[in-house]
Amino acid sequence: MPKLKTYNPGTGFYRSLFERLPQAVYLFRDQEMVYVNDAGIHLLSARNEQAVLSLSLPQLFHPDSTEILDLFEAAPCPEAGSVYLEHQKLMRLSGYPVEVDLACHRQHEGHNGRLTILIAEELNHEHAINESDDLSAIELKESQDVLMQFIQENRLLRMIAEGHPLQDILEQACSIVEERFSVETYALIFEVNAKQKLKFQAGLKWIQLSKRFLLHALPFSKQIPWVKAFDLKKSVLIPDILEEKNQTRLAAMMGRIGMRSCYAIPVLDNASKVEAVMAVFFSHPNPPGLIDLETISNLPQLLSVAVQKEKLISEKKQQKQVFKRVMAETRTGVAIMSWSGLLLDLSGMGREILHLDRNVRPGIPITDLVQKMYTQNGEEIPQEKWPFNELLKTRKTERNGVYGCLCQDDALIWISLRSFFFPIPGKEFQEQGVFQFNDLSMVDMERSRLGALRSNDVLTQLPNRADFIKQVKQAIRMDRNRNRMLSLLVLDLDQFKLVNEIFGHDLGDLLLKEIASRLKAWLPFRDILGRLGGDEFGILVRSAQSRPELIQYAENLIKAISRPWQVAAHELEIGCSLGISILGVESTNAQSLLRNADAAMYSAKAKGRMGYQFYVPDMRTHVKNRYRIAMGLRNAMEQNEFFLLYQPRARIQDGQISAVEALVRWKKPNQICMPNNFIPIAEETGFIIPLGYWVLEEACRQAQVWHQQNGLTKIRLAVNISIGQFKDKRLVSSIQDILDRTGFPAQSLELEITESMLMTDLNETLPLLIEMSNLGILLSIDDFGTGYSSLSYLQHFPIDILKVDRMFTAGIPASSDSIAITQAIIGLGRTLGMQLVVEGVETHTQLEFVRKAGGHEYQGYLLAKPLSGSEVVELCLSRVVAGLP
Repeated sequence: MPKLKTYNPGTGFYRSLFERLPQAVYLFRDQEMVYVNDAGIHLLSARNEQAVLSLSLPQLFHPDSTEILDLFEAAPCPEAGSVYLEHQKLMRLSGYPVEVDLACHRQHEGHNGRLTILIAEELNHEHAINESDDLSAIELKESQDVLMQFIQENRLLRMIAEGHPLQDILEQACSIVEERFSVETYALIFEVNAKQKLKFQAGLKWIQLSKRFLLHALPFSKQIPWVKAFDLKKSVLIPDILEEKNQTRLAAMMGRIGMRSCYAIPVLDNASKVEAVMAVFFSHPNPPGLIDLETISNLPQLLSVAVQKEKLISEKKQQKQVFKRVMAETRTGVAIMSWSGLLLDLSGMGREILHLDRNVRPGIPITDLVQKMYTQNGEEIPQEKWPFNELLKTRKTERNGVYGCLCQDDALIWISLRSFFFPIPGKEFQEQGVFQFNDLSMVDMERSRLGALRSNDVLTQLPNRADFIKQVKQAIRMDRNRNRMLSLLVLDLDQFKLVNEIFGHDLGDLLLKEIASRLKAWLPFRDILGRLGGDEFGILVRSAQSRPELIQYAENLIKAISRPWQVAAHELEIGCSLGISILGVESTNAQSLLRNADAAMYSAKAKGRMGYQFYVPDMRTHVKNRYRIAMGLRNAMEQNEFFLLYQPRARIQDGQISAVEALVRWKKPNQICMPNNFIPIAEETGFIIPLGYWVLEEACRQAQVWHQQNGLTKIRLAVNISIGQFKDKRLVSSIQDILDRTGFPAQSLELEITESMLMTDLNETLPLLIEMSNLGILLSIDDFGTGYSSLSYLQHFPIDILKVDRMFTAGIPASSDSIAITQAIIGLGRTLGMQLVVEGVETHTQLEFVRKAGGHEYQGYLLAKPLSGSEVVELCLSRVVAGLP
C-alpha cells in the first residue's frame, strides 16, 4: 500500500477512503508530490510508488493542458475553493498521454506551504455510454465530497493547532455539519460543565432561529437524544421525532421550526469520559445519507482534542497564577535555579531579604544575587563552593546551613538557607534548584514578638496557664500581708467534647472565645481569669471574703455559663463544674491552690456535673492513683513490661510500605495499658525522657534487623520525640549514641515533633533542629494543623515532612472545611518542598482524595493497624510480591 511521503491526509478514515477510490488521487505540497494511491500509480503505468512520487506538479500534465497549467501559475485560490475540469491530459511514464476528468483543490497552509489535491477519472471513449458516463459522474462527485470533507476537517485541525478560541472551533464544527447535507440542517454543541450537566455552548444558526421564534430554552429530560447520548456514552439516532412517543415536548418545538430527525454524538476523551455532545437536526425524516453518517463521525474526535486542549491550557494558567501568588505572598525568600545555574524566579520576600531592586530579572547567573558569602565563623567561602554551585555539582537533594551574605548594596546579612533539586517529570537534565532562605534578623524580631505573645492564650487572649500561675503567686504575696481571703476556682465545661464531635472543632473554638468574653464581662474587677488549657479556666477570687460569699459567687458563675449560647447560627446549652480551693492549711501556695481546686473540680464532675465542690483532703485519691501509675511506670521499665508496635505508612504512587511509626504499649499483669493512660503522667513526672530513649533504641534495633536480615533497607523508622526529650540538653548526643550502638543509619530515621515544640523557645529550637538535621535525620511535624502556629514560622525550620492530622482526614469527603484545609496544607507543603503524609486514612474514598490532592504517603487503618515486628515483615514482603497498592 502506498505510504505518505511527508504528509498525513487526515485520519485513518480518509486514508482508507482514498485507497479504496477507483479514481487516482495525487497530493502536492507546492511542486512536490507527497502522496499517491494505487489507482494513481496504475493510471500513470508506473511500476511502483517511488516512480510517481518523483514527479513534480508540471511533469504530471501533458504540455497541451495549458488551462490547468495556467491555473497552477495563478494566484492562490480561496481557502475552500475547488475546480472541476473536463478533458485534461496527464502524461504516463511511458510517454503516452491519458485523458481524464479532473477535480482540483488548492489552499495555503501557513508555513507548511501550498497544498494541492487532484482527483482524476480516466476517460475511455471506446466504451463510453450514457449509463457509464452517469456512473463516472456519480463516482467523481463522491470523490469530490470526500475531498471537501477532508478539506473542511483539515481546516478544523488547523484552527486547533493554531490555538483559535474554543468557541470559534465549536462554531466551525457546527457550520461544517450544516453545510454537509442537502436538506435543512441545524447543529448544536452542548458542553459538560463542572457539575456534570449539559450546557448549550455553540450553534449560531440555532441561536438566530431561536430568537426568531422566541425559543430561549431546549427541553431537558432523560429521553431527549443529546442527554441519552451523554448518559449512554454512544450515538443516539431518532429517524422521525414526530413518531417518538416519549418526545412530545421536543416534537412540538421541532415541528414548529420544521425539523423531523435528530442524531446526537458524544465527544469522548481518551478515558471514555463525555466532554461534550453534538446534536444534529434534519428537516426530513430519514434524509438521504442519514443512515450512513460516517461523513460527520470524525468531528467528535477533533472536538475532543480541542476541548481537552482548552482544559489543559486553563489548568496550566491556573497553576501559573497560583505559583505567582505563592511567590508573591510567601513570607520567606525563595529562589529557583535552572540546571545550568541561571535564575528562573525569585520571590518578593527574597528580593527584600537580599536588598535587590526590581532591575534584577530572571536569566542572570544565580551567583550574581550576592557579592560574597561567609561561613558562620566569618570565613569567606570561595565562589565555587557557594551553596548554589555545590548543589549543581553534587545534585544532592538537601543542603542546610547558616551563611553570611554581602549584598549588592554592600549590606551584610545572615540567612538560614535550605536547598534541594526539584526534578521536572519526563524531562531529563531539566531539574530546578530551589533555595529557601530567611533573614535571621527578621527571625530575631519574630522571636521578640512571640515573647510578647507568649503570656497570652492565642485563642481567647486570656493569660495562659504559666502567666495565670505567675499572677496568682503575685496576688498571694500581696494579699497575705493584708489578711485577705484568697480562693482559686477551676472551671471545666461539661460535655464540651460532645460539642466538638457534633459541630466540629472550629465551632468549639468559637464557643471557647464566647465563653472567655462572657467571663471577662461577668468577673469582678479585682479577680483574675486565665485559660488553663482545653476547656478549663482558672479564676483567682479576691472579691469574696467569706465562705457564704464564695458559695453565692460559684452559683452565680454556674448560672452565667448555663445561659444559652448563640454561636455561628447554632443555639447551644452547656454547663460547667467548679472546684474551689481556699488558701490556708492544705493550700499554701499557687501550685497547691491549683492542684487542690483541680481535684475538687473532678469531684464535682463525679457527683453529676453542673455543680461545685470545695476541696477536702479525701479528694486527693485520684492524685494518689496517678502517683501509683507513676511508680508503676518505673517498675515496668525494670521488669520489661513495655513493648512496641509499628504503624505502617505507604507511598501513594505505588502502594509500597515506605515507613513505620513506633508506638509504645504497657503490658500490665491483667491488661494492656494504652499510651493515653500513662503518657501524660510520664510527661508530668519526667519519666518520659528515659522512656522516650528506650523507645528510640528498641525501635532502631528492630529496624536494623529488618534492614540486615529481611532486606527491607528502604523502610524508614519514625519515632515520636516528647516535649521532655526536646528540652533535654543531651538530646542530640543521646540520639547519636543510640545510632552508634544499634548501627542504624541516620538517613533512615525520622523524628516526629509537634507544633507546640517548635514554639517553645525559638532561640533554642532553631539551632537544635539544625543540629539534628546535620546528623542526616529527617524531621517531621506530627498532627500538623491542630496547633496555632503558622507556615510563616514553619519556614524558619529545617522540616522535611508534614503529617496532616487525622481530624481533617476524618471529615473527608463529608466536610468541605476538612477538604479545603487538607488541600491547602498539601499544596503549600509541596510548594515548600516537603513530603506530605496524611494520617487517619480509613476508606478508599479518602485515599483517592489524598492521591488527587498531591499527598506523597498515607497512614491509617485502610493500610494496617499497629503491627508487631514480624507482622511488619510479612506485610512489606507480601505487598512487594503482589505489587498491591
